[in-house]
Amino acid sequence: MAAEKEQEASDGRRSKTETEKQLARERKRVSNHIYNRRMIVIKHKTSDSLQIHKCTVLATSRHNYVKLNDSIREAEALIEVGYLLIKKEKLAFHLSVTETVRLLRETKVEKESESSGADRQPDNETGRRDKAVDGTRAYFHTLKINSLPSTDVCKESSKAPSEGSSSLKLVHKFGPCNPHRTSTAPASSFTEILHRDKLRVDSIIQARRSMSLTSSAEHVKSSVPFYSLSVPASSGLIWTQCKPCKACYPKVPVFDPTKSTSFKGLPCSSTQCQLLGQGCSSSKCTYKTAYVDNSSSTGIYATETISFNHLRYDFKNILIGCSNQVSGDSDGQSGIMGLNRSPLSFSSQTANIYNNLFSYCIPSNPESTGHLTFGGKASNDVKFSPISKTSPSSDYDIKMTGISVGGRRLLIDASAFKIASTIDSGAVLTRLPPKAYSTLRSLFREMMKGFPLSDQDIFLDTCYDFSNYSTVAIPSISVFFEDGVEMDIDVSGIMLQYPVGSKVYCLAFAELDDEVSIFGNFQQKTYTVVFDGVKERIGFAPGGCD
Repeated sequence: MAAEKEQEASDGRRSKTETEKQLARERKRVSNHIYNRRMIVIKHKTSDSLQIHKCTVLATSRHNYVKLNDSIREAEALIEVGYLLIKKEKLAFHLSVTETVRLLRETKVEKESESSGADRQPDNETGRRDKAVDGTRAYFHTLKINSLPSTDVCKESSKAPSEGSSSLKLVHKFGPCNPHRTSTAPASSFTEILHRDKLRVDSIIQARRSMSLTSSAEHVKSSVPFYSLSVPASSGLIWTQCKPCKACYPKVPVFDPTKSTSFKGLPCSSTQCQLLGQGCSSSKCTYKTAYVDNSSSTGIYATETISFNHLRYDFKNILIGCSNQVSGDSDGQSGIMGLNRSPLSFSSQTANIYNNLFSYCIPSNPESTGHLTFGGKASNDVKFSPISKTSPSSDYDIKMTGISVGGRRLLIDASAFKIASTIDSGAVLTRLPPKAYSTLRSLFREMMKGFPLSDQDIFLDTCYDFSNYSTVAIPSISVFFEDGVEMDIDVSGIMLQYPVGSKVYCLAFAELDDEVSIFGNFQQKTYTVVFDGVKERIGFAPGGCD
């Protein structure tokens, strides 16, 4: 009996030893191939509870292994459905598609870097990888490739205005939410939009160099190319086309001042007319606004009571331009509501009502609506950066401090951002100084080198042909501003389809032949952007349209 017990104990020790040896061999085999270790959080939904497991994903060249409860299990990643399946287990742990793609793409990038010293960029040339706050942060996004035109169904934003605020609706120029659209966007129109966008940026730079209120407020193109409601944060003058009109935009409303009891033309001797500084005609204060794309607006300056749909107030004695002659492309709009910091803007003229605070959110696609909100209080999610003290008095400029691509912080010399960045709702693309842009482009191309480059365009130089793909994983891009503000660009703001209707997508950033940087509306999509004139700061919060 004693001999049998001793034999059983010996067999047990041998079995345990064999198990330990087998596990050790498995661990050694795995560790010989592991080149990425990352903690992730896995949620497992049981019949009565939601269990959360922390485990280490050990990715090899052929397999993924999950270290869970001190044991290693081989796992298979299925990108198509976004599941990580634990083999020899009945449980299926769900991961998001983004997380799975990020894991595999990061694994590929790190494997290539470690296997080839020539391919690996030193920290002082390209950048370093940002440390994730937790293991689930996505450094790659899934981009759906679609060459089909947008639908004709408008999706209204569910965002309700906060207490004490008033909101207007923002819509895409060619989208189904725009009641005044005359057609869908032709493929050639986007080239013209980018051309005009470049002219707009050039005019902003000229205005900054002159540091002139008139230049900044009156000679910047005031239209937002994407949106039928024009709300440029870099322009000041408010104007609409009026009767009698020698030349007006067709198919858009024309205001008749003779039918208004509150419309009053300004006399030449008035303080407001002298502030405008553009002279008189037939004892009436006049204005003329000329833009860099050869469009213009000419008329008389007046005061009027203004009301908007969904705004609770009638705004009395608002200074406006009543345009009797316009030229150029209307973009489907009747006029302009300038929002810059000059005393002529709508935000300045209503500061006593809304405490000089407004915000907007630009939707991610043409089928959705955004909002322009006046007043209220900023939520706790909004992170603020101070308006630069060295900027022109009418501009909204904050200091950009850095950029990251795919989680890697670009180590760009501070001198590249020595001049504050203009936050502009009217500019389309974000434009960066040469050093900053070249570093951004180099790392983005490195992380996208598995995809075929398309021909370069005069406006966009990093384009890819995704004809053979339905979805692709693209690196995330984050922009950093003073006071620790980090803005993770929404996937809809990283690459743009160009030409429209194709399967060619381009990096939605461009180089600027100047030390100035312009933060455009394409990168602001889905964010609440808050302009606080009292505290002189600009804030950002994700998820602003829904």
